[in-house]
Amino acid sequence: MAFTWRSGSWKGILAQREGEEQVHVRFSQPYYASGDTVRFKAYVFAAASLQPTFQSQILEIEFKTTVPGTTQHLRFPITQGMATGSFVLPDTLSRGQYAVIAYTPAMIPGGKKDAFQTRLRVLGPATAKAKVDPESLNKPTAVNLQAFPEGGKLVAQVENRLAIKATNQEGNGVATKGRIMGAAGAATVFQTNQEGVALVQFTPQEGQQYQMVLENRNTTAVLRESKFPAVEAQGISLRMQPQTDSALHVRLLPNSTWIQKRGDKRVQVKVLAEGKTVLTAEEKLNRAEGAEIMIPVHRLPAGLLTFTVANADGQVEAQRFVLVQHPRQLRIQLKTDRIRYGRREPVRVTALVTDAAGKPVDASLAFAVRPRAQSQELYASSLEREIFQGVAPRQGLTKALAPAVDSTLEGALLAQTPFRNFVAGPAQQAQPDTALTLSIAGKVVDDKGAPVPTTTLLMFGRGSTEPMLQTPGPDGNFVFQSPDFVSPDQFTFEVLRSGERVKDANLVWTNLPSFAKTPVLPLVLTEPEAQYLRQTALRKQATALFGVKGGIAQEKDSTDALLEELGTPDQSFDMSQYVTFKDLAEVIKETIPLASVVENDKGRSIRIFSPERSGARYKEHPLYFLDGVPTLNNDWILQLPGTAIKKIDLFYAQRKLRNLGMIARHGVLSITTNAPHPSPREFQNNQTLAWAGMAPLHAFKTPSYEYNTPSPAPDLRSMLFWAPSVATDAKGQGTISFYTSDDIGEFEVEVEAYTKNGFLGTQNLRFSITPNL
Repeated sequence: MAFTWRSGSWKGILAQREGEEQVHVRFSQPYYASGDTVRFKAYVFAAASLQPTFQSQILEIEFKTTVPGTTQHLRFPITQGMATGSFVLPDTLSRGQYAVIAYTPAMIPGGKKDAFQTRLRVLGPATAKAKVDPESLNKPTAVNLQAFPEGGKLVAQVENRLAIKATNQEGNGVATKGRIMGAAGAATVFQTNQEGVALVQFTPQEGQQYQMVLENRNTTAVLRESKFPAVEAQGISLRMQPQTDSALHVRLLPNSTWIQKRGDKRVQVKVLAEGKTVLTAEEKLNRAEGAEIMIPVHRLPAGLLTFTVANADGQVEAQRFVLVQHPRQLRIQLKTDRIRYGRREPVRVTALVTDAAGKPVDASLAFAVRPRAQSQELYASSLEREIFQGVAPRQGLTKALAPAVDSTLEGALLAQTPFRNFVAGPAQQAQPDTALTLSIAGKVVDDKGAPVPTTTLLMFGRGSTEPMLQTPGPDGNFVFQSPDFVSPDQFTFEVLRSGERVKDANLVWTNLPSFAKTPVLPLVLTEPEAQYLRQTALRKQATALFGVKGGIAQEKDSTDALLEELGTPDQSFDMSQYVTFKDLAEVIKETIPLASVVENDKGRSIRIFSPERSGARYKEHPLYFLDGVPTLNNDWILQLPGTAIKKIDLFYAQRKLRNLGMIARHGVLSITTNAPHPSPREFQNNQTLAWAGMAPLHAFKTPSYEYNTPSPAPDLRSMLFWAPSVATDAKGQGTISFYTSDDIGEFEVEVEAYTKNGFLGTQNLRFSITPNL
C-alpha cells in the first residue's frame, strides 16, 4: 500500500490519463564504464491502471550528451508490453550522469512530458588507476527539505503523519538528520533513509509556524531550502494503516475546532479507480477519538486508487492515493543447483512461477546475475519497487498533478510493508497483428521556408530494393511508411517537378530525433565504482594481450556488397595505377574519359556520357555512392582528396540504371575510399538523411568451459549473465545456465517475472564463488 496526496479534485485528471501509455526501463547495471554495452528491459503499461498496453509497437530511447556526435536516438520493438535491447557507450565519453529518456510514439503528442527519464551513471574511461577522490567526498551536500502530511493538510491539535523528503541538487535522495522546530522551542527529530525519506508523527499547535533544520555536526550537508506546510486551524487528520490481505484500515481524526463547527453532520468517504467511484460511505465525526473505517480488499480493484474525505458541503478535508494489491497471485521460487561454486564452474538456475493456487503461470522472465553490491544498488529501480514507491505512477501524471510528485510517502511505507509481489490485474487489450513498421514525416519547402506544391519526392537507401516515391500534398507535407525504415541506413533523396530536379527545394523533417545539448551532471566515484573501472581496464588489457575475442561485431565493409542491384560496373578505374591527384574533380578530368566536370551559374558538377545515347551527356549530376552509401552531395564529393580515392566505378547502361529507378536516371558514380574511410556524417547535407531505424542487437556473450580447455586469459566479467526474455515452460519453469568467472565473493541472481495478464513479481537468490580447492 502506498499513497500520494494533492490538493483539489483529481478525478478528471486521472480520467484523462486512462488508456495512455507509460514506460519503465530497468538497466542491467547500476553504472557503466565508457565503451560498455548498456542493456535494458522496458515495460510499457497503461498509466492509470498499471496494466500492460499494446498501443505502440516501438520504444524510443534517447541517450543525451553535450556532444551531438555522441548523443544516440534508438528504436526497439515492443512485444507483449515489453522491449529489450542495448546500446554501446562511446569509448571517449567523460565521467558524469547522462540523461536517458524513453517513450513510445503514442506519448510524443504530449511533448514527452510523460516519458521515462533517468540519469545513467557513466564512470568514464576504464583505468587501472581509478580511485575515489577524497576531496570530492568531503564536499558538503546542498540539501532541500520538504514535508508532506498524509491527508494533504497539517491539522492543529491532533497527531499527523508527515513524510520528510530530503534531496540534493540533482533531485536524488539524501540520508541525513534534522529537526522540526517551532517558535516555542519544541523539536521533533527526523532521520531520512538512503532514499531521502523519513516518516514522523507530529502534533502541531494552532497559530505556530514551523521550520526544518539539519544537524550539521559532521558538515556533510548544508540546508539549501526548506518547505513546511502551514498549520490548518480546523480539519481532519487521515491515517491509513498497512494493508492486510483482507482489509484496508483508515483512521480519521478531527480536531476540536472541526467537531465544534461540523461535528453534527456526516462526512462522505469515496474510493475512486481511474476516475470512477468504486465505493462510498458516510461517517459521523463528533468525538475526539475520531473513527476507524475498515474496507474489505475484495471490494476494491487492484491498482492505483484515490481515497477522499469530503464534508457536508462537498469540500475536500483529506485526500491521498493508495496502491492496493490483492492477495498474492504470482509466486516465484528461485533455486540454484548449488550454493557455492569455484572459479569457472557451471551454474544452473531454475525459476518456478505459479499463481496463488500453485498452478504454473506462463510468464516472461528477466534473469540477471551480478555481484551482490551491484544488485543492492539496483534493487530500488525494479518495476515492482518503483510502483510501490510511487515512481512509476508519478511518471504517468500530467503537469496538473505536479504537487503529487513531491508528496510521495511510498518509500517510507514500504519500510513497514515489504511487499514482494505486485498484482496489476488482467490486461483487457489485445496485441495487434500488424507488421512492425516505421514511418518518417516531413515537408517540402523552398529556400525561404514556404511550402513547395506539385512535386514528386524520391528517396533511396543502401538497403532499398527500389526508390520510394511520394507525392507531397499542397502544403508540402508527406509521410513515408516502408519496411526500408526498419533498419538503419543512409538515405539520399531529391525533389522533382516535371521530371527535373527542383534546385531550391529543401526538406524539413518533423519526426527525426533532435540532438540538442543536454547538461551532464557531475559524478563522484564510490569505491565499488572505482573498483569496477580497474577491473574493466584489466579485462581490456587481457583482451589485447591474449587476443580474446569479444565485444561488439563491427560492420562489414560495405564495398563487399556494393551496388548489387547494378551488377558489374560499365567502367572501373584503379587509382593506384595513376599519380596522385589533388581532388576528385582533377581525377575526373585526367583519368575518366566518359565523365567531365561542368561549371555553370549553379556551380560545378559532374556529368556522365552514355555511349548508348551516342555519347550524349546526362543533364544532371549522377547518383553518388561513397563506400556503398548513396548521396547527392555534389559539392562535397568534388572536393574529396585524391589520396582518399582507391577506386571509381561508372554505371551508365540503361538496363542497369533501371534497377535503381528514377533516382539513378543520370547515371551512377561509385567511389571506394582508402582507410580511414569518411563517415556518412561528413557528407550528409539537405539531400541526405541518416535514419536510425531499429537498433542492432548486441548478444550477451558468456564463455564456456565445458571441455576444461586451459585458457591463460583471465575471466574478469563483472556481470556473469543477462537474459531479459526467458519464457516459462508448461510447468511454469524457466532455466538458465552459465559459468562463473575468476572473480570471487558474493553474487546474486535476480529474476523479474511478467505475465500476459500484467502480473509482476521479483525474486533474488544469493550464491558465492570461492577459490577452487
